Amino acid sequence: MSEENKEKGEGKEDPGKGLTEEQKLEIKKKKQAEEEEDDDAIELNPINAKLKKSRIVTFYDPPGPLLSDKVTEKENAENNLVRRWRVEIYNAEVQNLSGDTINPFIQFIIGGDYRIEFKKTTSGGSAKEEKGEIGKVFKSNVIKNLNDKESGAYTTHIITEFRATYYEIMRNRLHFEIWTWNTWGLNRFLGIKSLSLLDVVNGSINREVFLSKPVGKRMDGVANLSLKVKFEEIWDFSITMLDWHADDLKRHDANQSRDTVDSFCRVTLTSGTKDYSSTHSITVKNDFSPNWTKFESGLRFRGTYNQLLSQKAYIRFYRANLIGSTKFGEKMVNLRSFLLTNILKTEVLIHKNQLCALRGIIRTPKQPRYLQRDFADDVLVDEFYLVVHLQKLDVFSSLEDKGDFGIFATVEWGGILIKSKVVRDTLINETFHFNIPMTSDTKDDENKLTDFLSNDLKTKSSVRFNIWVDYGDHNYDNVGTAYAGLYNLYTAEADEKTFKDSNQRKKVRFMTRTYNGKANLKSAFHDITNCYIHFGMWFQPEIPNPGVDLSKLYDPKEDFVPYELREKLESDDGFFVDWHLKIEENFESEELKNDREFMNPYFQDQYQKKHLPMKYISEITSPDILALDYLDHTNIDTRERQILTIPEIAHFVRLIPFRGTEESYHVWSSPEFFMKLRKGSVVDHALLMASLFQGTIFDDHEDLDAYLKILADPNKKKRRAELAKFRAEYQKTPNENRVFVCLGRLNQENGGRKHAWVITINRNFDEVTFWDPIKPVKYKLEGRINYLETEWLKNYLSPQLTVKEKKKFRQKLKKLQKQKQKEEEEKKKKEDEAKKRAETKQKDSKHLGEHKNLTMVNELLLKAREYQNRRLESQDFSSFEEDKLSESSISLGNIKVSLQDLRQDLRGKFVHLIGNPEGQDAKNRKLLGNTYKKEEVKKGANKDEEKKVEKNAFLEKEKKRLAKNDKKKKERHLFKQNEFIKANREVIIPKEEDIPYERIDLIFNAKNMWANFQNPHPNFIFYNLHRERQWRPFIYDTDFSKSKKPKKAKKENSGSGSEDEESEEELLSKNGDTKADEDPGDDDAGDDEYSHCKGKNDKGTIEIFKEMGNYMRMFSPFYELESLNKLYTPEEVKKKHDDICVTIEMGLRNVRSARNRNTKIKKDRITIKRFERYLDILEDESAGRYSKEDIHKLKRQSLVDLRKRIPLQYIIEIQPSMFNYFDSERIKAALLERCGEFMTANHAKCQWSICCRIYNYQGGVVSVRVLIAKFYKKTLTKDEPGSEESSEEL
Repeated sequence: MSEENKEKGEGKEDPGKGLTEEQKLEIKKKKQAEEEEDDDAIELNPINAKLKKSRIVTFYDPPGPLLSDKVTEKENAENNLVRRWRVEIYNAEVQNLSGDTINPFIQFIIGGDYRIEFKKTTSGGSAKEEKGEIGKVFKSNVIKNLNDKESGAYTTHIITEFRATYYEIMRNRLHFEIWTWNTWGLNRFLGIKSLSLLDVVNGSINREVFLSKPVGKRMDGVANLSLKVKFEEIWDFSITMLDWHADDLKRHDANQSRDTVDSFCRVTLTSGTKDYSSTHSITVKNDFSPNWTKFESGLRFRGTYNQLLSQKAYIRFYRANLIGSTKFGEKMVNLRSFLLTNILKTEVLIHKNQLCALRGIIRTPKQPRYLQRDFADDVLVDEFYLVVHLQKLDVFSSLEDKGDFGIFATVEWGGILIKSKVVRDTLINETFHFNIPMTSDTKDDENKLTDFLSNDLKTKSSVRFNIWVDYGDHNYDNVGTAYAGLYNLYTAEADEKTFKDSNQRKKVRFMTRTYNGKANLKSAFHDITNCYIHFGMWFQPEIPNPGVDLSKLYDPKEDFVPYELREKLESDDGFFVDWHLKIEENFESEELKNDREFMNPYFQDQYQKKHLPMKYISEITSPDILALDYLDHTNIDTRERQILTIPEIAHFVRLIPFRGTEESYHVWSSPEFFMKLRKGSVVDHALLMASLFQGTIFDDHEDLDAYLKILADPNKKKRRAELAKFRAEYQKTPNENRVFVCLGRLNQENGGRKHAWVITINRNFDEVTFWDPIKPVKYKLEGRINYLETEWLKNYLSPQLTVKEKKKFRQKLKKLQKQKQKEEEEKKKKEDEAKKRAETKQKDSKHLGEHKNLTMVNELLLKAREYQNRRLESQDFSSFEEDKLSESSISLGNIKVSLQDLRQDLRGKFVHLIGNPEGQDAKNRKLLGNTYKKEEVKKGANKDEEKKVEKNAFLEKEKKRLAKNDKKKKERHLFKQNEFIKANREVIIPKEEDIPYERIDLIFNAKNMWANFQNPHPNFIFYNLHRERQWRPFIYDTDFSKSKKPKKAKKENSGSGSEDEESEEELLSKNGDTKADEDPGDDDAGDDEYSHCKGKNDKGTIEIFKEMGNYMRMFSPFYELESLNKLYTPEEVKKKHDDICVTIEMGLRNVRSARNRNTKIKKDRITIKRFERYLDILEDESAGRYSKEDIHKLKRQSLVDLRKRIPLQYIIEIQPSMFNYFDSERIKAALLERCGEFMTANHAKCQWSICCRIYNYQGGVVSVRVLIAKFYKKTLTKDEPGSEESSEEL
């Protein structure tokens, strides 16, 4: 320190003559203490004396270690590549903890490996050696006169670019130094905190840093620093879109509707003021519900991941014209919510006043290696927000005391979900900002802004709150859910609000309507009657008032359904009525309908709302599949264990813990809610399994190997062509049309309780597979689909309509609608005429006499004869529709004779019995009693034993035949199919013990649900879903079904077999077509809708099933989808692994020491590696990654390799186990209970080995496999030479 600076410093310390001697002495002591601290800083860092004042540095931590010592040559080259990093440091606030008033400023040093190493000298002292270089240095502004315990905010906003390799990121650090500014002297160093750059780029943006100064071995706190640090790699992102589907593009305005529409979708990446890139989809012709399977190219963006998430996507719908195109729909969305889930699900405003549901896949397949965990929530003055302020959570009274736990809330609006902090009391006081995306020209024009908000807020009219309990280690439980409608703001009073702009760091004041209230939580799992959430909400800034009418923003009571089906779902005589009528007709006995799942087609969700089962299933694609095209597949045998194929997905879902209560079966959790809890009922597992099945394109590893082989092709042009061919082949029969959830019941041996499982149909549509969500088994059912009808089923479930067929079907549907409208008009006209005649005759009846009865009867007979003649012409009494007859009635004057009052055996059979008084009610019997001759009756001694003398033989025969047919119809669904025939004419004989299920009631996917109208046992029925008499669909075209009933066809044999083989008609009778056995008089046989079908290649038949399948529409889910991301880092997994191994070792030692037995643990690295390989094989076996033959070979080879490490006279015994949780104490307890005898056995020269393997899957799902092995010397008998010893294999 120079003399000049000392003089200035002394002058500053002596304020004047007014101080007493004691005060001067105290100031002097304080000055001496400060000088000693300065000397300590220089002592630690001699380089301080050599640097300028702006470059002062202090103590540094040493560079961090590399993550792995062994890397491949390719990984090494990637890690050594210099990369660009964008560093942004802002919103820094400091709290003074030094005990004095200071003028603090912060010095940030980014990167560098500078440090001081202390080395011992030969004389016994220590020498300091400076190494490395200092990184980039930045300073904040100074906060003057900050008192103890006070906080102050810095206005400094640092934005810079840092260049470093991955190796440098692993080793370098970010330093925070706090200094106090001195006006006349040197700035004084107060404290420091150093963070590894690897922790920064992998950690949170929001940082809390505790600054302290090292004094010996003690750390004295100086200040708390809170700030935001964005440290992200600059990346070239490619955003791809796949399988975008719009539900309904038809204009509902009948005056301006069109028969066809050729549409395409354009997506533009924009920041609101600047467009970055744009792409458009293929044009789909003649389709009101287009599926845009691919886009011209991906969207390109260069920047950081946070910058990408802050961008917006402008979605526009266009109608392709002969010249140019016309825009008819648009929507702007925030990319953040969709890129985090890889799922696009929104509603687009079309035709100015109509909403259309849009869904699809949007992804960034290739991302930087390091991503910060949370994302910046900057609030800007030129943006519009909905602000939600959480005040209080009154939920603790309903929670059970399960130890230390905290609660947090998730707030969801417009597809964006924000998580609050974790608290341990009722007060939370946290504010969330939900951005409303719009273009800059919309913000500047008030009329455009009003129109935009009026339409946009219709799609997101309420806020949803979810309250969660955090028990630690990613273990959560849901407390309940509450909703708050935006309509509450309509009558709210205006209040003044303030916010701080993130860029300008200024406070902004504004007036806005503010709603403060509370909402009652609801839960299907807990009793939370008195649990509330207190909140407030407002718009920032205020939206146009009275321009935007918030009073109309009410949540719809019903789910969003496809427009084509809306009328029949809501009408009184639509799908629901017909569904129940058909069930009543098919199951007349109450026992057959009792407790069947198809009786009530609505099921309750976790929010106590009821939905159709189709609303619970949605396509969920694993991130492993999304990133598959961008990985290195030069060696396809070294791929990681992922969830790609259907067997791997089934294994993944089975790893999730169960909540197995009977009550939980009736409450269905949506897949996204289920993955948050990571526990659920068997139905929850089945729903998630089916949703993930729909999201994969690989049925098994043969498909995956073929796909990876294409990816490994170095010829880029050929690779693209082969990939396009592979995906085009998959689109013909996508999994969404071949995967179903099944509801039924287990047999008594397996508990006899209600159960759910997943059914898949292979791509050839000739094989059915059951996937159990609990047990690691699957059941293949062959021959359950009539091999002669596989094309029919394929075109019914996966209709691939050509443009010509779409146009033809539309014209046919339009014709049917006109015909239906004409019939309704004629019916109404006839009803009006009949009503007028009845009114006229009623007036005339006043002047009629007693002869009126005879006139009425004569007219009645005339009408009855006409009815009978029409029926006799058909020569088919069984096809006479009784429901029409029962509804018929004849009104003559004031006397009404209803045919439904006639006796059942006399209706429509003989004309001369129509007026039989015994067939009438009391009033009509009195009127008709004298008109007809009474039946001659033989009267016996007892009147109760009177018998009719006249008996008609034909009538008796008809009665017996009709009774036989009625019984056959009623019991048809009870008959079991005792054999099934495959395409190669092999006969399959089913057995009850083949599968653990005894009843199947209902199956469904995202398009439809089908009720089982056959035998309830799932192993003795067919799965011809296209046959309505076997599987009754809930969604079907009633108009088309009536029009497509053909006339009776001649029985033809279109089979291709030889003469000595069975005829096709006989095979049909054995494979689900019962017409060969049916009586011609059977009602259903006469109306068989398939009687004209001649064979599987019949073009007309295939067109019929195509149209039937095309009528079904995809139901959009009622929940917001989320992606499955890994929750556990490699460091966390390694820590858990070590903890499990140590805990098991301690348990083994304790249980053996209790019996006075030694325990010697062998920790040979090569042996452990071979044990790990064996556990890998077991995991691959559970996930179906190899065939049974390959698994057997791999197991044997693994044991042979292991045997090579063991002496010949030793035996090895192994005990593998699997767990789906991390808790080491639970694992130890389970092993001691399961393997107690194995662990306590006494052997000579026994050694032990413990191996653990953790498989970290998506969504926090883990598979923990543990292997305990013991090696001991076998006791030789007199007849056994030691050289012939062999190991005992498990």
